[in-house]
Amino acid sequence: MKSEFMGIAIGPTQIVAIQMEKTKAGVSVTDSIIVERQNSLFEDCKHLIQTYSLEGKTMGITALGEKQDKIMILPRLSRIEVAEMLRWTVPEFVTWPEDSYYYDFVLADMPSDAIDTENQELLYVVALKKEHITELATGVLKGGGNLKIIDCAPAPLTYRFVEKNGAVIGIVYQESVEFTGWYNGLCLTNHKVPNDLSVIMATLEDIETELFSYGLLGIAGVYIYDDVSCIANNLQWESIYGRYGRLTPIPFEENTDHNTCGKEQIKDTSNSLLWDMALGLAYRGVMRNK
Repeated sequence: MKSEFMGIAIGPTQIVAIQMEKTKAGVSVTDSIIVERQNSLFEDCKHLIQTYSLEGKTMGITALGEKQDKIMILPRLSRIEVAEMLRWTVPEFVTWPEDSYYYDFVLADMPSDAIDTENQELLYVVALKKEHITELATGVLKGGGNLKIIDCAPAPLTYRFVEKNGAVIGIVYQESVEFTGWYNGLCLTNHKVPNDLSVIMATLEDIETELFSYGLLGIAGVYIYDDVSCIANNLQWESIYGRYGRLTPIPFEENTDHNTCGKEQIKDTSNSLLWDMALGLAYRGVMRNK
């Protein structure tokens, strides 16, 4: 019996949708759609689904946008106790008006090498603006999609790589680079710094120290998404890979003979960050989809 799931990633100018299929033979990419943004999140989600006949397909979605998050170490509590605690503590670190956002949380065991793992656990809380979530959800549902997951960017990237603990992901903007450090899908640290190699190297040292403090074995590898820089900048990324190693993408078989948009629409035409977020979200969904 096969299972299918579509991951959709939305950026400021482009949308990437990737469908994955899980069978007894394994997991493969069976379809991809790359389109340019035209309108609001709501209209673009609805248009994507109706234009490419995605009605009824099981899917997850993510979009680049503002988020506020926090990682905490707690004594072990029940989910009910944590939820009650967050009613009072979330407004202390989320700076938006209280009625303007939704939040969710994840509890996880401490890394195995952490101190006092039996009595402590990690709590990760993330808040997204209500308008952001509402546009994504209503756009998909009005279009006819079967929405199962709304994820916050860039979290789906953590499903793209073999290394789960100590993975560091960099996203390059026009004048800055944002680095996030991850443990089993939880963001432990976040730094946005100028795009200067000496500053970046110092930041990565700080990130490694932070990862050590949680009981991880340092940086397991780095992967940098750079869709804006010149070739010269790519050389500095190689120096980072030389020091910390490069994260290992999970290899996926591609079976796109019946690609919705034709075989000429390939990964090279997409924004690499969006492609890998869509891929990671599709993989997350297809591995959990029953």
